[in-house]
Formats: sequence, structure tokens, C-alpha cells
Amino acid sequence: MTFAGRSGSGAEHVLRRADADSERMAAVIRVAIFAALLAAVVVAQSAGFDHGPLVAAVAVYGAGTAIALLLAWWRVFRPWLPYAFVLMDVATIALAIVLLGRTLDMTTEVAVSLPVAGLVVLVLLHASLHHRPRLVAFGAVSFAACVAAGALLLPATASPIALARGQLGDHLAHFRLFPLAIFVLASAILVLTTARTRRFIGEALAHASRAATLSRYFAPEVAEALTARPDDAASVGDRMRVAVIFADLRGFTAMAEAMDPADLARFLSEFRSRIAAPAIAHGGVVDKYIGDAIMVVFGAPRPHQDDAARALRCAIEMADAIAAWSAEREQRGTAPVHVAIGGHFGPAFAGVLSDGRLLEYTVIGDTVNVASRLADVSSPGTTQIMVSSDLVAAAGGLPDADRWTHMPDRSLPGHPRLLPVYRRG
Repeated sequence: MTFAGRSGSGAEHVLRRADADSERMAAVIRVAIFAALLAAVVVAQSAGFDHGPLVAAVAVYGAGTAIALLLAWWRVFRPWLPYAFVLMDVATIALAIVLLGRTLDMTTEVAVSLPVAGLVVLVLLHASLHHRPRLVAFGAVSFAACVAAGALLLPATASPIALARGQLGDHLAHFRLFPLAIFVLASAILVLTTARTRRFIGEALAHASRAATLSRYFAPEVAEALTARPDDAASVGDRMRVAVIFADLRGFTAMAEAMDPADLARFLSEFRSRIAAPAIAHGGVVDKYIGDAIMVVFGAPRPHQDDAARALRCAIEMADAIAAWSAEREQRGTAPVHVAIGGHFGPAFAGVLSDGRLLEYTVIGDTVNVASRLADVSSPGTTQIMVSSDLVAAAGGLPDADRWTHMPDRSLPGHPRLLPVYRRG
């Protein structure tokens, strides 16, 4: 039983929605980048340099930013859009760096020390909001490629005048590798962080999808226990020591024949709610309903030291609940109801079974058979509990021992030995 395909597709669906939301946020961030590029234009203009090419580059970026805002406003998204806009971002920033370097007579390796180069970190940060490490890596590699291409196509045309003007130029030249190291390190960290976040998101979605799928088939306790297991181990059974309680409604066939379908449905629903309440209250797992019978398991899928004791208390409260219901029915003038309860403790197989279409978590083995047989040997016309000495010993004794009768050892069909039993009621 695997859930990888369904959880994987669910993760991709959620990540695609996150992509769209992140692109809307990125469109707003691009406005800030555009404002920073405008500031670079103002600086170049105030310095008296030819800033025409830089103005053209920023204007193109402004148009791209406007398009991004419109697409975000209209909620238009395609998987390739983040790559296109990240390429626009890094290409514009690279071009701005190269043009500023040319304007200031700096080599490109020195120009990357300018403040405007820090904008590429913003681009990579908002690229990481998509939770796609490939997009971050794409942005980093594209930026490096654009800077290199710009340095080849637009080399500095004169001696580095700005560098000759003072110690600032010497300082930039001395530390020209420092910004490069920061860029490479920041890019690597963002790629790794984004990959890690994406993996955690995928695992969380897979866990949630698996839990939702299991809850469609199993009781909440079983679904929770199976969800905690590795995916490939969910269908693996276990040998466990369990307590099994079987409760069977006596005389149901005759009652059902006298009821119309609507009354029968209401009757069975009320029976199930009353008989299951003690099981749930004592932490048992309702393994299955079989018509007018219920099978409750203690100790699977999670064992506890007091499984047998809780099973005994559950059986007693089941009998009391049906006795109270029977009294209510008699007061209303309807037929009384009686239930036969059997209980046993021992080894069993517990696991998920499938016929290729439906899943079932169940407990099978001699322990289940004995509990069912003990319910069958109860006297008709009364509510009785029959439990094995194995269940009593595992529980540490009988509650209200004076109300129990030690019966002669019984031979049960399918069981290899005589079984000491106790009866209540």
C-alpha cells in the first residue's frame, strides 16, 4: 500500500499555487529593485557622466516590472514565468553594473563592488520564495553569465580615472574578490535552504495526504499509528498479544424480520452507538462491525501494559449499557434486547489486508476465534459475558469478582485445548 504517487501530485499542486503567490510578491519586490536602479541613474547623472545607456536599461526594466505587476494583478501565471522574470532581473542588474563601470572607467571586476550589485541578492531571495532550488541556481548562473558577457562586449574604454583619484579606487581593487565570494556563498546557501524547505514541504504534504487516505478506511487510532510508519511498512503485519472482545446481539434475526427498513436502520445505529461507546472510552479499536456484532481490539496497532484490564472493563460496561437500553425499551413498550459478549487474550496477527480494491486493518488468529466462540456459548435470552482465564490472568484479576462464576473448562471448536472460563450475568 503506497501513497507516493498521490502525495507527490498533491505536493506539486500546492507548490504550483505557492509559485503563483510568490510571483505576486516578487512583482512588488521588483518595484523596489526598480527604485534602486533609478537611484543609480540619479547618482550617475549627478556625477556628470553619460548615463544614457543606463537610463535605457532601467527603462526596459521598468516596463518589465509593469508587466509583472499586471500579470500578478490579473493572477496570470505560467511555470516558465518565474524563470523569465528572474532572467530579466539579473540581466538588468548585470547590465547596470557593466554600464556604471564603463561610465566610471572601472573594470567590471571592480564595478561588481558597487552597491547596485547587492540587488542581485534581493533577486535570489525572492526567487527562493518559489521553493525551487533550480530557479535560485538559474538566477545565480545567469547573473554570472550576464556580467561576463557584458565585460566582453562593453569593456572599459579608458584608463581607470576613478581609481586614480584616490584611495577609494585602491580599496575597491584590493577587495574586488570579496563581493564575488559573498555572491557565491549567498547563492549556495539559498540553493541549499530552498532545497531543504522544498523537501520538508513535500514530506509534510505526503504525511498529511497519507493520513487523510488512511482515515477513509481505518479507525482514527489505526490511521494515526499507520501514518507514523514508513510508507513501505504500512501494509506489513505484526505478531502481537492482544485482547479481543466480541459482542453479539441476541435474537436479532427475529427482531429484524418484524421491523420495516427505516426502523431497522435506526435500531442498528442506536445499538452500534451504545455498544461502541465503552470501547472508545477505554481506548479500544473497533476492528469491525459484522451485522449485529462488533469486534473490539485492545493492543493493536499500539500495545499497552493494561490492554487486558481495559478490555475487561469495556466488556462490563458494554453489558451494562445494553441492559440500560433494554430497560428503556421495555418502558416504551418495545421488546428488550440482550447481548452476548466473549473475551480472550493471546497472540494474533495484526495488519492491513487488501483484495486489490479495498483496504482493511484487522486482527486474525486463534485469539479472535476464541473470543467469538465464547460469545456464542452464552445462554440465550440474557445479557452475559464469557471471558477466558487467559484474559483474566493478563488483566490481573476480575473486577467485582463476586459477580463472576468460574465455569467448567470448555472445549471450543478450532481451539486445541480445554479453556477455563468465567461468566458474568
